[in-house]
This record gives sequence, structure tokens and C-alpha cells, in this order.
Amino acid sequence: MKEAEIIKMLMTRAYSGCHPISSQIGDDAALIGIEGGQLLATCDALVENVHFKLNWISPRQLGFKSVAVNVSDIGAMGGLPTAVLITLALPERLNQTLFVTELFDGIEEACRQWSVEIIGGDTVRSPVSLMVNISCLGTPSLKGPVSRTAIRQGDAIYVTGTVGDAHIGWMMLEEAGAARQGTAAGPIRRQLLPTPPVSFAHSLAENQLVSAMTDLSDGIFVDLPRMLEATNLGARIDVRHLPLSPDVIEFCGERRIDPYSVAYYGGEDYELLICAAPEQHDAIQRLADRHKLFITRIGSIRKDPGVDCAIQLTPGTQAVKPFHHFGS
Repeated sequence: MKEAEIIKMLMTRAYSGCHPISSQIGDDAALIGIEGGQLLATCDALVENVHFKLNWISPRQLGFKSVAVNVSDIGAMGGLPTAVLITLALPERLNQTLFVTELFDGIEEACRQWSVEIIGGDTVRSPVSLMVNISCLGTPSLKGPVSRTAIRQGDAIYVTGTVGDAHIGWMMLEEAGAARQGTAAGPIRRQLLPTPPVSFAHSLAENQLVSAMTDLSDGIFVDLPRMLEATNLGARIDVRHLPLSPDVIEFCGERRIDPYSVAYYGGEDYELLICAAPEQHDAIQRLADRHKLFITRIGSIRKDPGVDCAIQLTPGTQAVKPFHHFGS
């Protein structure tokens, strides 16, 4: 089964009416009504030989990243992360004091960076692979959470930072493993130690500047259609407006890869994909400047469903393939 099919099956079994759930499955996090307020909740797992390989990621880096990818989901809802629970499936070969200590050092470092408390979790023996699963709780903006359902025709589409860097970092690490970590630090750091712009996302929500947001975990090619699923709208992306870093341009040039295909199909950048009314452009830009981020308009929301984004390959280059959890 494909990931989307599994999620749709889950959706048919959700919402018994026993509790006040204010969001639908498909948002970056669930919104739960509790006495005195609301709670955001999300979870994300990193699995050995699926999301990482231990020959190119250290235990500390893995711990940091496992928290980062979860706080990113809370940020994409306009919220602030507050607490995490950790589930660790540990094979016997890694059940060593040094490995576990360094893993927890990375988790603690990320928790300090985003002011998050560790409140518990679970440990279990794994027969083969290491898995780190984090459940993250957070609080929505006082102005309310940012849901994907509020996208409107004519909204401008923005992305923060540059895209494609983490995918290039993954390619570098796959080529040379840990030996490559001392060079091309930008893309490799983006792959191993993502820093999602959670504070900026929260400020956008507090100032009511956006219609919808999502974080770029699987890449624009996957995450934008997923963002549009709750609407009958589509999008047009100008692929040549996708922001590229010098590292991506250089790496792709050396290997005759089209850099815009990397930016569109590559995942794990954990930047924000934002939809907002065009008249909010100046206010969003000022806020980005205050947060020392740069933001690029890459397209717009249109009436017709589907995403219009034709990749015109540079002559003599090839495109990278998008990532799918369960095959093509």
C-alpha cells in the first residue's frame, strides 16, 4: 500500500465523537480541545536504513534530528512546542551506555534549543533496526492554529530559505559516509541537523498573515499536493523561482543534475511552505527580515485542481527522483 492509502484507511476509523478533536487527519499536527484551552500533538519516527544510516549519522545528530522533525510539525500549525515523549526501539548491538548517552545528548540539545521538556516515553528491544519515535506536544497561537483548510484561490505561495540542500547532503553522505562530513558542511548539516523556523511560523500565526502552512519534510512535489487535499483548489509553481543555495548549484553542476529538480523533488529541508493573500507580502517580508530569514514567492493557488509545475531540464542534465515511503 502507498502512504496516502494507509492514511485514508486510518481516516475511516477516526473521530468516534468521544473527545473534542478540532482538526482533521492530514494537518501537520492534531488539535485537541482540553479543559482551559487547546493542545497540539504530533509524532514522527526515524528508522535505521530508511531515514538514516549509522555509518554517516552520529547518535547525537540522530537524537537532535528526531526532535527537530517533530517541532517542525508543531511550528507548521503556528504553534510552539512544549514537551516530547521518546520511544526508543533499540537492537542489542546498540544497547551500550555510550551510544544511548550520546543519543540522549542530542535529544536534550534540541529540546534546549526549542525550549521543550522531556516528559517520558518507552524503550523496547528491536530484533534488527534502530527506531527513534518522538511524540511532541505544543500550544497553538493565541490567534488560533493555522490549518490547511483555509487556503484561498489567488493566495501566493512562498518558501523560506533554500530548498534541495538536505537532499544534496543525503547524496553526499551516501557517496562517502562520515568521511564527507568535514566538507560541504552546508548541505550535510541541513540533512543531519535541520533547524525548522518555528519562531517565524509562530509569529506569522500570531499576526494572522497566512492562510495555511506546512513544513517541507517530503519535498514540494509531495507536500504541496498533500497541503491541497482538503480543498478543491490547485497550484501553479514557477520552478525557476525555487531558491537554490550555491552548494546545490555547484554539486548539481559537477554531476549534471538539474538543480531545480532537486529543489522540487528533494525532501527533508524542513523549511516552511506558506500560502498567504498577496496583500500580506510586505508584512510577511518585514517579519522574515526581523527573524533574519529570507522568503521567496514561488507560485500561486489557482481554481483548477492539481499542481502545474513542469520541470524543463537543463540540456545535458538529469532529474532526481522523488522519495516515497512505500514505493513509487
